[in-house]
Amino acid sequence: RKGAVVHALSREQVREIYDLRILLEGYALRKSMDSMTDQRLERLRLLADRADSQLEKEDFVATRKEFFRELYDAEHNPLLMQHIEDLRLKVGRYLRGWSMAAGHSHTYTAMVDGLASGDVERAMDELRFHFEAARDGILELVADDAGAAAASPQD
Repeated sequence: RKGAVVHALSREQVREIYDLRILLEGYALRKSMDSMTDQRLERLRLLADRADSQLEKEDFVATRKEFFRELYDAEHNPLLMQHIEDLRLKVGRYLRGWSMAAGHSHTYTAMVDGLASGDVERAMDELRFHFEAARDGILELVADDAGAAAASPQD
């Protein structure tokens, strides 16, 4: 009976995590846009295309992580990335249970299009839309988890 214990998140905790992610990752996006290069945009476009084609595949999680590390210029912002990763890990088990392909038509390419246009607000809108869709999908799972926990007998 040894091993890690994973505690379920409450709906309020999920909302708070996504509020923090929108603030922190919005800051990271704005900061990153100040130093955006054509080479990084090209790399982001390749990663976005790959992520969009892998929405239901095992490699999607790794591709998504690589996309955001490039988007936020992780090499030059290691502390910022550490905080972002900490928040992302808190909802990781829920993200694995929720298919991003279900329920919305958002693509990573749309985020890159916002960046490429140089329109900070458009890029921010795409990022916010992305997180709100993920949050809403996870909230459905959290509700399901709570219902399953209530229905199962306690040890």
